[in-house]
Amino acid sequence: MNEQAYSLVLETLRQASSQNPEVLKPAEEKLKSWNTEPGFHLYLVNILKNRNIDVTVRWLGVLCLKNGVDRYWRKSAPNEIESSEKESLRQILISDFQEPIPQIELQVAVIISKIARFDWPNEWPQLVPTLLSAVQDKDSRTQDGALVTWQHVVKALSSKRLCGDRKLFQDLTRDLFPFMIELYMVHLKLFITGATDNSHLRRCLSCVKILRKLLVFGFKKPDESPHVRQFVSEVFPQISTVLQLETHPSIDKTLLNKYIVNLIKVPLEYHEHHPLSFVLFLNQSLEFCVSLAFNQQANLGLKERKVLCYAQFFTTHDKTGKKKPRKHGKVYGPPETHQADEILKQFFSQALLEHVTLALVTQYMPLTQSELNTWDEDPETSLCEEGGESWKYSIRYMPLTQSELNTWDEDPETSLCEEGGESWKYSIRPCIETLFLTIFHKHNSLLIPLLLSLLQEYRPPASPSDMQRILVKDAVYNAIGLAAFDLYDRIDVDEWFQTSLREELAMKHNNYRIIRKRVVWLLGNWSNVKFSSELRPLLYEELLPLMGPDEDLVVRLSACKAFKMCVDDFEFNTEQFLPFVHIYFNTLYKLLCDVKECDNKMHVLNVCSFLIERMGSSIADFADNIFESLPLLWAQSEEHNLLRAAIVNTLTHLTAASGKVHSIVPQVVKYCTDTEQEQCLYMLEDGLELWMRALYHSTTLSPTLDQLYPSLFNVIRETSEHHAPCSKILRAYILLDPSSFFSTKVTPTISLLCDLLPSLRLEGFTNLIKCLELCVRVVPSPPLAPLHPVLSLLINFLFEDTDHTFWFKQSLILCILSRLILLDSSYFLTLVQEAAQRNSTTQDAMLSSLLDDMLTKTRLVTQPQRRKVIGLAYAKLLTCKSVIILNKFASIIEQVTEIFNDVMRMAAQGNEFEDAFSSDPLYSSPIFFNEHLRHDERKKELTKFDPVYTVHMNQFVQTKLSEVCSQVGAETFASLVSSVDSEVLKNLQDYVHI
Repeated sequence: MNEQAYSLVLETLRQASSQNPEVLKPAEEKLKSWNTEPGFHLYLVNILKNRNIDVTVRWLGVLCLKNGVDRYWRKSAPNEIESSEKESLRQILISDFQEPIPQIELQVAVIISKIARFDWPNEWPQLVPTLLSAVQDKDSRTQDGALVTWQHVVKALSSKRLCGDRKLFQDLTRDLFPFMIELYMVHLKLFITGATDNSHLRRCLSCVKILRKLLVFGFKKPDESPHVRQFVSEVFPQISTVLQLETHPSIDKTLLNKYIVNLIKVPLEYHEHHPLSFVLFLNQSLEFCVSLAFNQQANLGLKERKVLCYAQFFTTHDKTGKKKPRKHGKVYGPPETHQADEILKQFFSQALLEHVTLALVTQYMPLTQSELNTWDEDPETSLCEEGGESWKYSIRYMPLTQSELNTWDEDPETSLCEEGGESWKYSIRPCIETLFLTIFHKHNSLLIPLLLSLLQEYRPPASPSDMQRILVKDAVYNAIGLAAFDLYDRIDVDEWFQTSLREELAMKHNNYRIIRKRVVWLLGNWSNVKFSSELRPLLYEELLPLMGPDEDLVVRLSACKAFKMCVDDFEFNTEQFLPFVHIYFNTLYKLLCDVKECDNKMHVLNVCSFLIERMGSSIADFADNIFESLPLLWAQSEEHNLLRAAIVNTLTHLTAASGKVHSIVPQVVKYCTDTEQEQCLYMLEDGLELWMRALYHSTTLSPTLDQLYPSLFNVIRETSEHHAPCSKILRAYILLDPSSFFSTKVTPTISLLCDLLPSLRLEGFTNLIKCLELCVRVVPSPPLAPLHPVLSLLINFLFEDTDHTFWFKQSLILCILSRLILLDSSYFLTLVQEAAQRNSTTQDAMLSSLLDDMLTKTRLVTQPQRRKVIGLAYAKLLTCKSVIILNKFASIIEQVTEIFNDVMRMAAQGNEFEDAFSSDPLYSSPIFFNEHLRHDERKKELTKFDPVYTVHMNQFVQTKLSEVCSQVGAETFASLVSSVDSEVLKNLQDYVHI
């Protein structure tokens, strides 16, 4: 090893650990530049292993080494570490496991596991023997370090999913599993007999983590291994034994709790990954869960995380007994499913089900003192925490749909994951509620009487001073709300609401806020299940004061959520709600001002936005009041971009519903579409939608919207995935004020198209080429000079695409070229001449090739409107006095005839054909004019000047054919006509006289 280079690296690490920025930054740059230098990582590992060096320097060294392994160890990586250096690194890393600093020890273990993932067993066969020897070493520090390393190596190897890698891990497990069980039992015995030594507890924890990974990923059928059967069977009594040590004064309670939780995870993960193999332990595990989680004496000492694990297992146990559909009286599926089903039937007696359900409702569901304290100290946080990670998405706030119930029947676990992601697994209250739902839905016929009896018992109003009864009443109402779909026919909600529930909402004692909050949630849940439309105005009246400033903040937010659920109903009647609109918006705005948490502000704002969307144009009379509140809220939310995104969404819905564009809109759009700012990454899409809506509803182009136009270029250039909305915005500008566009915007726009179109893929090209098509449609009478730079590229674009998969792109180009012919055929021939010069050929040759290409690709055009434009263009081309064009007379007439068949129809009276587009006013108002926007009105106005709707194709073609006859003479014209196929000619005479 080069001592000078070693000293240089060491000194640079010391400088990089300095607090002085002037020293730190150059050192960091040096270390970064050395990453690809041969031998650099070898110096790092030697510095790491030198325990006389300062810990801070060693810590920085181990981080640099880990980053280097991540980037440069893989064989296919650029600047891969050399093989000789890799070999030295592997030897040094496992030379000893006596690292005294836990953080560095952990990082070294992670580095070894990353290398093992790539190199074991081929390049690093000595890894496993070395670790096996180290965990049996007499030195305790070596044992601890080796176990930590083993844990991370096993974790890394178990995560590999290729068949060959899985086979290797299974082979390793076959040899390692018995050894680890023996090692684990030694340390467990030492811990239990001498419960003052936390080092044995730490080793037990590492062993259990290793064994769990081996058990879950190292066996195809774990139940076939006697070692697995022994280990899993002994886990349950071990948990019971270890739980008795929780009160021992010398034990590290945090470490013990981790150990117990990891023990519980053994059967939990085994059941999750090997449900059929787990049948052997199903009865034992169920008995264990009931004895610990639902025994009144035992559960008092349980920690929340352990209860969570028990509830998770109970919730997912149905997967083991899931059966295939019945057919002709037979049940298909593995025999384990039938065995599991029998075990479950025998285990879940009615008495046990009632006991478990009663315990869930009366012991676990009531709010705890800790939750009540949080409610008092920080009401907004308490509401967020109550439903898990995010109260908006918790299962308890979302009524189940029939499709979800069907999924529940077919695949219980999947349905649970879909309802609230996996969040229910990590918070005690949603987990308990999910467990309740699983059991109740599975056994509702047995449990409905129990739940109804609880409701009957706790339905009368409780005394405000009786807190215990209030808490249990809250839990019973919670269960009734969760089970709403199962209780659909068993509870008369209308009668309950008009009597007991309204009475309880009127009780204003502070303790009764718990019931008021639960009642509004209950009404929200049942409103989508069974609630008469006649009572909805009364429900709106009852919810309104509960959202007012005199009410408890948590109740207000719960009422807000319940109100959204009432509005989010298929039978929601806008006319019925109209008398409440103004006061509800005022109340929601006050609530929005009073809440402080960004999540809650977003929620209230989303309720406003949702209400605007549901009310539609009925909101127009109240739009000004809503608009006035948003600028202040926008200013106050400067540090909360998620809240600003909600404001943008509200503005979009409000603009669409009211048809008005508020003065704040351009400011918001500019903020969202500023590609140089960070917020553009996640607000651009919403900002573009708002921009588009503002243009669609504008009567004229305001100066503020006009000033936004350059921002569109930045978005188009830098974000290719947003070309579709950008194209719509660009077309909206063109239609809104064509004169302004062609006077000030056309040059930069055409320059942008020239730069981008040649390199764009199909989707981006077709989106932007539509803008060019619109420009051609609205351009003032020729000349077409402003559009010439991009128009001159069209012929090459058409030639480039020979693959018919680009048919829509080709149809757009054909349509634009056809419109150019109709506008100015001499200009079209100028484009042909320029294309000929670019391709070093003659104009006649280029025109001949172009016509052949156009005629071939015409059949790819499917839209009748576009086909008509092309047919009109072909008819006009015939009058250009070009021999090349007349040589194509037969082919042109054939295409024109086919287009006639698409656009002509039999007249309502008589037996002659007429142009469907120009003779029927319905065709001049296409079906896409259905939103009654000003933008649609402008599109409709444009159709009044479009040849598709103003020119009768049969008359136009007749005129052009007569003109050709005059130009070439009757004899030549007859010769041209004779070149046309007789069947085509006969077909053509249905539409024109020739």
